[in-house]
Amino acid sequence: VEGSRGEADDWNWREFDFRGQRADLNARPVVLAPWHWRLDWQLWIAACKGPNGTNDRWFLSLLLKLLENDAATSSLLHANPFLDSEPPTHVRVSQYRYAFVAPDNGTEAVWTREPRRVL
Repeated sequence: VEGSRGEADDWNWREFDFRGQRADLNARPVVLAPWHWRLDWQLWIAACKGPNGTNDRWFLSLLLKLLENDAATSSLLHANPFLDSEPPTHVRVSQYRYAFVAPDNGTEAVWTREPRRVL
């Protein structure tokens, strides 16, 4: 999930960083077995549904709360890039295919990702 302030921000899209599904490609996977972050789990299920997953009421409410910079919703995230400033005027949902990088790749990256589509 990404946000932007539109033309006022030169359409600079910034990612909301979730607790389990990190936007940072250098972040190691979070394992809390047998538990999981509920919001991240719901996002994963929505992504498996494809474009239809973004029509669920809870998901639309999440996007609306992100547009409002809602403090309670932001507390469910690892990081909200707009929390200390004006809220975004636009949000979008981008879908990526993630893969682990080889351990000896010479970088700190843990993941690579390939853009799939914007939902």
